[in-house]
Amino acid sequence: MSSSHGNRKTTPISPKHLAITLKPKPSITTRFLFQDGHPWPRPNVSKNASQKATQRPSTIVRACDSSSRTKFKSATSSHGSSAALENTAATLGLPQWVLIAFFFIGGISTIFQIVKTVTEWIKAPSLEVRLTKELFFRFLDLGECAFLNTVYLVRNGTIEINDVSVTLTRLGDPSRSYKLVLERIGEKHPGPGAYAETKFFTNSARLFLAPGMTSRPVFLCSFSQHRNSIQRALHEFTNQLYELRDAFKEKAQQPGEAGEGIQEYAQVLRSKSDEYAQTIFDFMQLEPGKFEMSLIITYSFSFMLRNRTKKSSSSLRFSVDEDYRTVLRRQLGDLLFTRGRNILLDEQRDLQLPEYSPVSIAEI
Repeated sequence: MSSSHGNRKTTPISPKHLAITLKPKPSITTRFLFQDGHPWPRPNVSKNASQKATQRPSTIVRACDSSSRTKFKSATSSHGSSAALENTAATLGLPQWVLIAFFFIGGISTIFQIVKTVTEWIKAPSLEVRLTKELFFRFLDLGECAFLNTVYLVRNGTIEINDVSVTLTRLGDPSRSYKLVLERIGEKHPGPGAYAETKFFTNSARLFLAPGMTSRPVFLCSFSQHRNSIQRALHEFTNQLYELRDAFKEKAQQPGEAGEGIQEYAQVLRSKSDEYAQTIFDFMQLEPGKFEMSLIITYSFSFMLRNRTKKSSSSLRFSVDEDYRTVLRRQLGDLLFTRGRNILLDEQRDLQLPEYSPVSIAEI
């Protein structure tokens, strides 16, 4: 079909050509589609259809490849972290490097605490014991006794002390070993003078110690070999003193016998004191030479749901003077004489107990 308008001619346009002419060119703009296939933004629809579309959840899908999506996420996350750090620094009024330093210090502290906790959990409790140089020997009613000053230190958990064993060994040729019996356990307390006083409160070695706890017990030990013999000799000497006192009082009541009785019984007392001093002296074990004192502590603890037992030890080496036994013999005689005088005359003289502190003490 053609028409003319004056001398000008027009060519009719077919519907196919019109559709090609009016087809929009492809755009590089990224398009977003709803899950139902409609483009975004959604074209104008009726009110009912819009409400239905709003009520139905939809997911926006971006038409891009996987590599572009990964780069986009990493860029946004890094930008967000740095932005958040900058905002925090601006809010606190601190430089950004200060916040970074706090972050690393906190991380290192957390790792250190975790390692410490794990180490404490896998490390068994232990006891460290040390003998100190405050070692001395003294004669008591128990016989020849040794006073041992020690130090306890507990690590990594609670422990229970079960037993204490003390051994004295004479070094050289011939060598000898002496078994010492634990008689009392005590502690030092401030005294009225310049030196501390030891107060003994138990004869049992059983004790619970908490982790990190230190203790300074004092052990009073006697020589087990001749302890009973020494105690028997002291008992016999005391009985004879009481018999002598009764005879002295009976004779003192007779007229003219009081002065002579005192001189006579003083001589008898001196003779008895020397006799029993020599008897006790023969049972004494310590002699000149070199010795080693060993302390062994047996303790138990719970570790990894099991009860375990271990031992901890410490030793001292010391020397005894050559004139030790000569001085000891004289001191024993003076002790028994003073003790007898107190019984015979009802006096309260102080008793000077024989005591000896070794020389050249070395902690091992």
